[in-house]
Formats: sequence, C-alpha cells, structure tokens
Amino acid sequence: MSKHVITYYVDVPGLWSPQSQHALIDVWARSWRKAGWKPVVMTERDVETHPRFAFFNEHFKSKPTEYPLAYTSACFMRWLAAAHFGALRGESVL
Repeated sequence: MSKHVITYYVDVPGLWSPQSQHALIDVWARSWRKAGWKPVVMTERDVETHPRFAFFNEHFKSKPTEYPLAYTSACFMRWLAAAHFGALRGESVL
C-alpha cells in the first residue's frame, strides 16, 4: 500500500504567481518522493466530488475575512481535500 501525501492548490490571483507556485509544488513533490511517499496535488475539481462540497463551499465563502476570499476559501478547502482523500496533508503553504 502506497503512502500518500497531499497538498491542495488553487491559483489565488494577486497573491503569488502561478509559475512560482508550480515551481514550489515541483520541489515539494520531489522531496516527498525521495522520502518514499506518493505526492498528490489536489485542486477544487477533486474536492468537488466530496458529498458535502456544496455545503462547505457556501459556508466557507460566507464568512467574513480580512484576506482575499479565494485565499481564505482555499485554506478551508485543503482540509476538506485531506478528509476526502484520506491521506497525510503536507504542505508549505501552497
């Protein structure tokens, strides 16, 4: 049985460039592979298959925040991704 480690990534406009994030994700994945894990990068498309995605998506996006809504929502969605996939969540704030 493979050990999986996941991260969740969505582009957050104005926060970091997609190019820099993809470079960081590549380093992250190589590091986990070298340690014997199978890295998986999940996106909103993956999380949408969670049976309660609509509920959580509406809930997360309705809360007040001082940060960009896309960023705050992604912070919550990464936990939904981890719960849905059933793997260790390892990241460096991707």
